[in-house]
Amino acid sequence: MTQRQRHLKALLWGSVGTSLSFFLASFQVHEKSILLPLAPLSLLINEAPLFITWFSLVATWTLWHLLQIDCLQLAYVCVSVVFSFLCFASSGGIYSTMKRKKDRWSLASRGGNFFVKCIVPVSFVLMAGLHLTEMVLSPPRHMPDIFPVLWVIAGCIFFSLSWIGALYFFWLDLYSDVRKVKGTGRSKQD
Repeated sequence: MTQRQRHLKALLWGSVGTSLSFFLASFQVHEKSILLPLAPLSLLINEAPLFITWFSLVATWTLWHLLQIDCLQLAYVCVSVVFSFLCFASSGGIYSTMKRKKDRWSLASRGGNFFVKCIVPVSFVLMAGLHLTEMVLSPPRHMPDIFPVLWVIAGCIFFSLSWIGALYFFWLDLYSDVRKVKGTGRSKQD
């Protein structure tokens, strides 16, 4: 991989981190503003397919209560299922794609095992659990907005983890050539 390609990837990861920073720090977030980090992330689909698929599903999941207002529950379920199926079925599965990559800066070698084994399963269980809980239980009278609040808290946690991940990947791509230069003892010429 050339230095120019690494810098382009670092620029995309930096764009994701910056747009997520603005999204998380906004006083009033509009549902379409999550598209700002999703745009550069979609260009990195070969670099981190599981991260981007997970982030896309989380971004859609956080819109659930807005989609309920517009009576788009069926469309939400259908699109999420089809998107998940296409992402996980393409090229033999995302995890096998990560394992086949020989690039040492791939997601699997960047702490991706923790992400794959912990964050993704726990987040999917939490998201499905909140959906099931909302379907089965009615909110208490003194807390009528408990489910939207739980959605906001979980979404904030997931987006914060995404922000940390994007900045970590940005740092790795930006400084990978610096590590190579330090390891060889050469001085870097720009």
